[in-house]
Amino acid sequence: MKTALSATILAATLGAFAAAAPMLTFGTAGVAAATPSTTPTATAEPTATPVPGTYIDIEVVDDHNADGVRQPNEPGLAGAPLHGGCGDALSNIPGTGSDGKARLRVSPYNGRVRECITLEHHSGWLATTASTLQFDFPFGEQHTALFLVHDLGPDVMEIWGEPILSGVPAAPASIALGAPFGGCIERSADRRFPLLYIVGAARPGCPAAGASVQLLLDGSPAGVVAYAAGRASRDLVARGDSMRMYGSLITAARIAGVDCAVIQPFTGVLIPPGSVRVFVLSEEVRPGCGAPGRLVRFYRDGAPLDPTVPWRAGPFVYPDVPEFVPAQVIAPNTGGGGWRRDSAAPGLVLVAMLVASGVCLVATGLSVRGRD
Repeated sequence: MKTALSATILAATLGAFAAAAPMLTFGTAGVAAATPSTTPTATAEPTATPVPGTYIDIEVVDDHNADGVRQPNEPGLAGAPLHGGCGDALSNIPGTGSDGKARLRVSPYNGRVRECITLEHHSGWLATTASTLQFDFPFGEQHTALFLVHDLGPDVMEIWGEPILSGVPAAPASIALGAPFGGCIERSADRRFPLLYIVGAARPGCPAAGASVQLLLDGSPAGVVAYAAGRASRDLVARGDSMRMYGSLITAARIAGVDCAVIQPFTGVLIPPGSVRVFVLSEEVRPGCGAPGRLVRFYRDGAPLDPTVPWRAGPFVYPDVPEFVPAQVIAPNTGGGGWRRDSAAPGLVLVAMLVASGVCLVATGLSVRGRD
């Protein structure tokens, strides 16, 4: 496995947010406006015109009406952070210029171009289209990667986590907010971005700081949060939880002989083939299954694995495989002025860490440590 991810990617991503002249900038949410700057803008290509078919055009657009469709009056966003690569090696792409555009040079393999382009998350901005686009086309064809994002402003709470309904992942569309804040929720078009956004009192009828907001999954209570602009990490759980793992080799899990596992494919542009997620259900979901103190026995192709482990709700790491903590990446500070270090989207960060360290996601029961 290649180890192309390096500190230079983070450094270049940070530098890509510089702005050259008055322009609409992909900066602190809520302040996308004409602002002068003396810092030169990074450009993705030299001034010489490249040969068509040797690059992919990239454009990042401010989606004013959040409909996921480019309108003629919707401008490009300068300084948007991007990277290329489909998982085996990630490469930096300098941020978009004053017109919201950039380019990625491509090289053919057996006459075809296979490439992925990802728009990184920026606090307070809602993705209205997919943030990772995958390309596979004959070398010489011309293609464009178009990303649309909508500015929610600085008064917004981002919830990063996973919706768990009856022990397994729920559809994002099942997430809602209880009265009186039902109209204050926004959902990203891309699961790599926050699970949901709660808009604050800048939108009429929405919560002020400290207000209690009821989270719902399929109409069932899934927790309460105190509204605060910024970022919060938590899972939404309703109608029963589970022990949750990433892996590729575990094929069953039993508690006192009862089959308690739900195993689902774990797929994505940056996820190694054959990966799965294992959910060991609770007693609430399946009688005889997980409860504090009960021991779980995992199996691989019918053969029992040692050791057994106590069941507990939430993300879990099988004890004889490495544990990985979400990496730290550069992310904008919604408070304005400068940057802070923050955990990135879990799926992308996991793969990036594995790429960087040369470790493949094929170990038995490989998992990620739970979020705060």
